[in-house]
Amino acid sequence: MADNHNNGGKKWKELKLPPIVVHNNGTSNYGDFKKKGELILNAAGYWKHINGPLYNPPQIPTLVQTTMAQGLDPHGVLTWFTMPGNEDAVGTAETNAASWLETDCKVKAVIGKVVPDGMWHIVKGCKTAHEMWFTLRDKFKLSNHSVAMALKQQIMACQCGDDPINWHEQMVKQYQKLQEMGTSTLSDLDFL
Repeated sequence: MADNHNNGGKKWKELKLPPIVVHNNGTSNYGDFKKKGELILNAAGYWKHINGPLYNPPQIPTLVQTTMAQGLDPHGVLTWFTMPGNEDAVGTAETNAASWLETDCKVKAVIGKVVPDGMWHIVKGCKTAHEMWFTLRDKFKLSNHSVAMALKQQIMACQCGDDPINWHEQMVKQYQKLQEMGTSTLSDLDFL
């Protein structure tokens, strides 16, 4: 499964995704990172390794060595038999997988550069760029969802009162906080 693309003329080392920032209140800019990161990786030809047609690693069969065994032929004569292995199939699969593995390693490095200090343990065991991306999504979506639910309660409890300008400013601030977390943090149904 060769992975031949020119990455839009960009070298993987030059790609810069927005850093993931974790705020003191537990929220993060993951939504912004996700949207911009997808655009950048897609433009460079790498998104297909995260959530496109090439996100699954190529399968390399388990090596079975060719062996010789002694046994009786149909006429009862003791003879040597060759038990064919799959060395050629494994070699071909490894050759075909080399390009995919090299590109996936580059994509993992690009993503890994933006993982916040102290959070590397979350992704260090990921085997593919696809797994790394979705591990980050799961980590940050969960924490952002909790904060978004708290913001929802604040929005619902906020009364206009005698100062509609102050109320409007508070609503805009809450809305901006939700936007920073990403539009998929809470669905419209969560606000009903």
